[in-house]
Amino acid sequence: LLTYVQFNPLDIETIIASVEKTGRVVVVQEAQKQAGIAANVVAEINDRAILNLEAPVVRVAAADTVFPFSQAESVWLPNHKDIVEAVNKVMNF
Repeated sequence: LLTYVQFNPLDIETIIASVEKTGRVVVVQEAQKQAGIAANVVAEINDRAILNLEAPVVRVAAADTVFPFSQAESVWLPNHKDIVEAVNKVMNF
C-alpha cells in the first residue's frame, strides 16, 4: 500500500518497485477517472513495468460527472466497497 499526498514530483521509482514486487496494482483517487492523476500513474506503470504485471491495473475513482454538492458526496466518491471490489478483481485475475 502506497499513499501519496504530493504528486509533483511523482515518486515513480517507489511505485515501480512495488509493481515489481507484487505484480498487481489498484490505483484509487477521489477525482473523476477521466484525466486524473491515476491515468498518469497507470501510464508510467505501463511504460516501465508492464511485463511485471500479473493482472491488469484497476482504477477506482469518482464518477465522470460534475462534482456534487456536499450532501451527495458520499455517493459520488469511491468508498471502501469500491476499493475491496477492485482489489478482489486484481487478486482473482
